[in-house]
Amino acid sequence: MRDILDNHGKAIRDTSDNANPNNSDKGELGEQICQCCILFPDFIDPTVSHVRTSNTEILGTTLGPLARRGLNFRPTMQISVRELKGHVFDWVYLVMSALEKDLDVASSDDWFTYEDIVYIADKTSEHLYRSRSLRSVSGMSAAHLKSLASPFQDVMVTVSTDKVANTPAFECKLFYQQTALNRLYSDAFIPLPMVDDKEHSYPLPVQLEAVELWAPWELDSDFSASILFPTPKLHKRAKDPMAYRYITSACSDYSKPVSDETVRVLTFLMGEARAKCIHLGVEHNAKYW
Repeated sequence: MRDILDNHGKAIRDTSDNANPNNSDKGELGEQICQCCILFPDFIDPTVSHVRTSNTEILGTTLGPLARRGLNFRPTMQISVRELKGHVFDWVYLVMSALEKDLDVASSDDWFTYEDIVYIADKTSEHLYRSRSLRSVSGMSAAHLKSLASPFQDVMVTVSTDKVANTPAFECKLFYQQTALNRLYSDAFIPLPMVDDKEHSYPLPVQLEAVELWAPWELDSDFSASILFPTPKLHKRAKDPMAYRYITSACSDYSKPVSDETVRVLTFLMGEARAKCIHLGVEHNAKYW
């Protein structure tokens, strides 16, 4: 269901200059008129005057029950005999090619012919199609479900929640884009003074030293900014209507190697702390952990 519904990444990448972070009008974000309240009036969040909900009924009677089972749920889709044969044939061909390589069989040897692969694929497809395990649950194909989700995705964003990534949250697309832009335009992302060496621009020398230490390959490549997207903190919305966790998906970013090293060190320290606490608990019956 994640492949069918989750569109938060595309929504962030498609954010354009039409979304103005300084626009205070909650009903109109930039040049685009927000339609969420007109299309889904029963799911408006009064704290922000836009549609924000985790109620899967907003998706309708077909997608709603499937989404209720989580974004990781994989419904059995309807598939034709022809499509099934194609998938099985590709699988059989890959398996036999791998065996041929492992067994070091000469390509000139007719140990397994194309006709053999077709025969196995046909028989396997027939057996699978007769099996009840492949009967469609909803009677619909993945393409049909995507066609149902498409109009919804024009107006709304489906994104994982902060604590339970399997749980979907649905938010007004323009408001979601606006929220991410407001974060990028906040004091948390003040541009650093840069040094220009005619070919590339780098932060001031103190930052450049860190780049040379942790990411020397970045000195020979173009800098790509991170993609930032918010995940809703539904468990904190009662006290803070704008409770989001902002996540960056680094794309050749200066901070990525430093972040990886930080995680490695903290993981090591966590293991050391756990070992010491267990040792103290065994020797002194101390409940430190």
